[in-house]
Amino acid sequence: GKELLVAIGKEADDISSVVLVPAGATDGFDKSRCVLKVVEELGPLAKIASQGALAIVPEEIRDTIYDTVAENRYNFMGKRDECRCTDPKYSKRFLL
Repeated sequence: GKELLVAIGKEADDISSVVLVPAGATDGFDKSRCVLKVVEELGPLAKIASQGALAIVPEEIRDTIYDTVAENRYNFMGKRDECRCTDPKYSKRFLL
């Protein structure tokens, strides 16, 4: 994992962002590029939207939006003291 972080230009102990490393890859995607890569997997329309955002919106702006959402995620979605996987309402969303 640390070698992959260094391969994409991060410090080996950097845990400041989510990183996506596709199976068999030697490098990966972080911040907004990671989110857009995940969105691509949601279907053909999502893939078109993701590729459009990648082509139109500069990386600096995309990453600023990513950082803003990351810093305010608890304000947007709330925070819980325990994992929702034990809540029967959400249990089917988790693989245990």
